[in-house]
Amino acid sequence: MLVGCPADGEWPPAEPCGRVDLLQAPPPRDEPGVGRLVPVDIDSTELYVTIDTETQSLSATSWTRFVAGPQEGRSVLQLLRQPATLRIDHVDLDPASLERIVVSDPPRSLVVLPEVFEPCSDHQVEVTYSVTPDDVGPARLPRLEIGPEAAWWSSAQEDGEPDSMLEVWMVSNLLFDRFPITLSVDLWGTDAPHALAANADVYEAEEGSWLVEFPTRQKHGSFWVLYPSDAVETATRSVPLPGGRAVEIDARRFVFDDGVDLAAVLDEAEATLLEYDERLGPYLHGDRYLAWMRSDLAVSMEYEGATLSTPGALKHEMAHSWWARGVAPVSDHHGWMDEGVALWATGAQPFLSTPVPVDTPGVRLLTGEDDWSGASLGPQHYVQGAIVFAGIADRVGVDNLLGVLSAFLEEQGPVAISTEELERLLYCELGERPYVLDMFHAKVRGLEGSAPTPPDPYCASP
Repeated sequence: MLVGCPADGEWPPAEPCGRVDLLQAPPPRDEPGVGRLVPVDIDSTELYVTIDTETQSLSATSWTRFVAGPQEGRSVLQLLRQPATLRIDHVDLDPASLERIVVSDPPRSLVVLPEVFEPCSDHQVEVTYSVTPDDVGPARLPRLEIGPEAAWWSSAQEDGEPDSMLEVWMVSNLLFDRFPITLSVDLWGTDAPHALAANADVYEAEEGSWLVEFPTRQKHGSFWVLYPSDAVETATRSVPLPGGRAVEIDARRFVFDDGVDLAAVLDEAEATLLEYDERLGPYLHGDRYLAWMRSDLAVSMEYEGATLSTPGALKHEMAHSWWARGVAPVSDHHGWMDEGVALWATGAQPFLSTPVPVDTPGVRLLTGEDDWSGASLGPQHYVQGAIVFAGIADRVGVDNLLGVLSAFLEEQGPVAISTEELERLLYCELGERPYVLDMFHAKVRGLEGSAPTPPDPYCASP
């Protein structure tokens, strides 16, 4: 057991439970009729999946290890699918007894565990389930399709609505948390060749059996697709980067999708990778970038070092491997930042510099009321978020702003931050301090008047 957590007091307590992630967890909240809700820190998740083409079903077992939060209360997790069986710390429970609640506006659904755990104690949740394709809704990649000789299965996190980006197939957590995932997949009942693509290391132990090891990463940063080999075309290119690094771009498309030119995709991805590595900071996601391309998507989606995208949205989604899945919002409440940076970097005028008056408020870009809130980003978060960066760039110069952002990314690596932390970074590292404060006051928080002066020693704080 990890020790050192106070049962109550100021939030966050110093080094809560010895867990870095819990430093950025939202404070406990009291929910009427439920009690005090306390975030947990997931250690790791293992997911073992069998897909059987004869029975046309998927069965899975998932083990999630976590540490209870530093204050007494009811631990919460996120679980999109109702399990067939449930065990907590090796004790069988009725899955129907799981208490599901909705908190915040925009809404976020949570599973509240029944027992009040000792602060900072270690626990394990085991769930199993069995589903058929009829039990699973449609997605932009086949979430689950099983025929007599072929199977499709993907992580299929979506975008744009509360809880839509939850990991469909496993226990998850709020956005602050980072943890490794081990995925084991067995395909039964068919001799047709299949492949598994992921933004992680994939090992094929034998034909029809794969092991995927996702490194520690933020929630919904993982991407995988199991597919019939003859249904997908692949093209790769190695791109040398400064400092002796190289990244292999792995581009894929459906063989029937004539709207995707993989050679053109590789050209675009190579140029974008070189540009962003120079201007936004060093590429953070190892030696691969996976671009699964589809010409008929209504919405594209980013992951860590990967995307499910149309050719026209590729540059925008690649930008998210620097902001969103590199420097990431600590909660959905702060999601405007990564969409603002991505649109600023890839709009009609990339890295735009334009005067932005701050004497009138704009749309409030923070979603919901606090870090428990779900995501509900609209066009205004993209557009006004980009305007925030364009206005600051006009005051300090594009290169100066990019220098601060890229230096932060290079120094911190993959890290979750809040609006307040971004504001302090820009305030302390750039000139035009009153303007930066007024920009965040008026155009991010949507408030009237001038921003209050921060307390000393604001720039000396960690």
